Amino acid sequence: MALLYQTVFPVDRKKTVDDLAGIITKWIAGSPHRNISAQELNGIGQDGFSFSKGHVRIESVRDVEKNHDCYGVRLVETGDAVRTTDVTACIDSTGFLVAVTHEYTAQKIGYVCKGISKPRIVLDVVRGLGGGMDGTTLYTNHKPFELKEDDLEFVAEIIRNESENILPVVYVSRDSSNGLRASPENIAFRLAGMAHVLIEPSRGFSFELKKRTNGKNTYNGAVGIHWPNGIRKIICPCDTTDIEGELYDIISQSALHAALPQKVSYEGITALRTQKRIEEIKSSRDSEIARLRKEYAQKEEEKTQELENLNEIVSFAEEEIKLLNSQKESLERQNADLRAKNVALEQRLAQALQKRQDSRNILACPPALAELYKGEINDMVIDALRNYLNSVPDQSRRQDIIKALLEENRPTGQYSKICDAVDNAFRQNPGKYSERFGSLLRAIGFGVDATGNHPAIFVPGHEGRKVSISGTPGDTRSRKNECARVKRDLL
Repeated sequence: MALLYQTVFPVDRKKTVDDLAGIITKWIAGSPHRNISAQELNGIGQDGFSFSKGHVRIESVRDVEKNHDCYGVRLVETGDAVRTTDVTACIDSTGFLVAVTHEYTAQKIGYVCKGISKPRIVLDVVRGLGGGMDGTTLYTNHKPFELKEDDLEFVAEIIRNESENILPVVYVSRDSSNGLRASPENIAFRLAGMAHVLIEPSRGFSFELKKRTNGKNTYNGAVGIHWPNGIRKIICPCDTTDIEGELYDIISQSALHAALPQKVSYEGITALRTQKRIEEIKSSRDSEIARLRKEYAQKEEEKTQELENLNEIVSFAEEEIKLLNSQKESLERQNADLRAKNVALEQRLAQALQKRQDSRNILACPPALAELYKGEINDMVIDALRNYLNSVPDQSRRQDIIKALLEENRPTGQYSKICDAVDNAFRQNPGKYSERFGSLLRAIGFGVDATGNHPAIFVPGHEGRKVSISGTPGDTRSRKNECARVKRDLL
């Protein structure tokens, strides 16, 4: 499963989750490809709504408390690929946040989706609910924000990373003729729900802004992207033929790597709902236990009634177990999704490695042959080729081939480091063998068998070749000789 689109943006906090549910209903029913009417989606704003028709499956979750109202709709469309769109929201003391994500899972091997356009529901929500305040001055909109000459400090705070907005800001500057080289209206429409777009009021504004930002502002017709974390990127329209597309690609890709807040993730809202139900059951069970204990103390003789009450407790416990099993199944499904993602990544890696091997490899090694460090066999072959190069005739084709191989394949440099580490380990332990000595050898990558009187050193996976060392060396030369044998026989 691949995440292709993600955004989180504030909307008008005067609106409600039910207003959002109405917009989602129009969005789903408005597509001729789904063949679903608005009447069939009655109840989509409630918790636990579920509907399937043809290749489309829809479900919802909602958790309402005094301090929040969290809601999510998942739309799954199956064809050559499984496309999952989540529209989630949360109203709490901080405002009204809406998130839209779109994930993609190929049904056929080799079928790859490189990306998608912004889902239409994003613009529908921005228009239908209205923009919400993002920080102290900005608000979500599908139109650009026309700056005034007295907005200098407000813009400077954004560039100095002192603003409180969560969405990135796109700043369209004036050129030397006081004109604009990019269309702010088209950019704002394309990035609605993903970024704010500011229009510089004048060329003079740019010079004043430079003084307040230590020259970090965008100027002379360029377009700048300023993220809330202080990262910025400047794009010159003369360097691209599609400034809107490049801005969309940069900002949408950046959003994919941001962590989605739990309160506006479908899984997070589902977890809240499940936890709430578990707590309700626990509270109900605890109250029932307290009542039964009091009644038992007062009426010990009413054994039959007591047994019935205990059966009720068992029933509560069984219901709790069912809910816990449901939560477990949900986690297992998430685990299966992660496994599927891992398999997809492994397939891509295997294809890349196979492609590279097919195009470059000229030497094959048994896959089970153990290496002390990654690239050891490669280093041995390169060293052998270097030695062999000295014995071939000059100006020969064989010499050309060997030189080409050495130029294309570089040693890892690990061999000399391993040798130095072995020398250091033996130099630091001239006396009786100790566990510290063994730890140094294992840290290098060797295996150590210290069960007998003479510990043995070997390369894991190649235990047939071992070098024995004395538990208590006879003289200072013993360790030096053993060190030499280790490098000779195992390296």
